[in-house]
Amino acid sequence: MSLYQGIMQQIIAREVMASMESADRTALVHDAAYQSLCRISEILDDKALDDPECFQRIEKIVSVFESLGCATSRHEH
Repeated sequence: MSLYQGIMQQIIAREVMASMESADRTALVHDAAYQSLCRISEILDDKALDDPECFQRIEKIVSVFESLGCATSRHEH
């Protein structure tokens, strides 16, 4: 992403957040959290991921967090 796109994304995000009611923002966060937990549950139940250290499962769970914009210092690219 270019610097211009990053700045524009932040401006748009601020404007959208400012225009939303607090209850709407809370509902969006709760919905995203619930959807993420459902995706994590599916990953944990995936029988195709059977490596002993569960590396594949952990990688997929980390990708769920990253898809929400939640970075973790334990998983740097």
